[in-house]
Amino acid sequence: MATYIVGDIQGFKQKFLRLLKNFNFDPSKDRLFLAGDLVNRGPDSLGTIKEVMKLGPSVKSVLGNHDVYLLALYYAPEIFDKPKHNMMDILSSPDLSNIIAFLQKLPLAIYDKNDQFFLSHAGLYPMWTIEEGVLLSNKWLNKFTVSKNKKKFLTKMFFNHPANWFECKSDEEKIRFSLNAFTRMRYLDSFGELNFSEKGPINIPRNNLIPWFRHEKRIQTKPKVIFGHWSSLNISKEEQSKKNVFPTDTGVVWNGTLTALRIDDMKWFHVKD
Repeated sequence: MATYIVGDIQGFKQKFLRLLKNFNFDPSKDRLFLAGDLVNRGPDSLGTIKEVMKLGPSVKSVLGNHDVYLLALYYAPEIFDKPKHNMMDILSSPDLSNIIAFLQKLPLAIYDKNDQFFLSHAGLYPMWTIEEGVLLSNKWLNKFTVSKNKKKFLTKMFFNHPANWFECKSDEEKIRFSLNAFTRMRYLDSFGELNFSEKGPINIPRNNLIPWFRHEKRIQTKPKVIFGHWSSLNISKEEQSKKNVFPTDTGVVWNGTLTALRIDDMKWFHVKD
């Protein structure tokens, strides 16, 4: 049995299938974890998510920001619909209700104690422990799952404030911040405030902004922190090992590669064309 983690697929079904073939994935004995952003931007979002669902219990995924956006499009299209999205194949599919039912059961984060890794789409807010991250992911999932008005719930989530965990005063604000941190985080300032505009590589100075994993107040974790979301990151293998963080988004949507990491021996697999 082997454990694999795949970065942002973003609707590239054929590359996803070729990647699985590349490492001879066997759903009867192997485990597959996905770092979110299953859909949008690529050529076949519908086919991608149907292939993921077909894998059954062998696959687990976290939500990415594009997956959350699909949920918002479903529950409140009059508020969130924008012409630039590439998910009409899903929204017009007869399987839409099953797809939404699948997505809304996905957590924001997964902590696997067997292989000692923590997975979320964007990483782990530096001032949180692994345990806090799990609790906050569970809080989001519990609130969203039991919400009788998911349109109202999601509408309250799509704001950038509070941008600092230490300014959160209500459960609603904590859930909103958690959603932003787990699905959108890249840079933050020295006070812990998330920045939602800077997206570029870390080798360029950015007005006192700090990549989340370099923050001086970061709580170092023994489990590996694995994430996607940041295709332009450009972090060295040395720093990955030192910080115990492993990015899996290698920019398939920008003509890069689709990437998987085998946890058992930390071997990387890539598919490009």
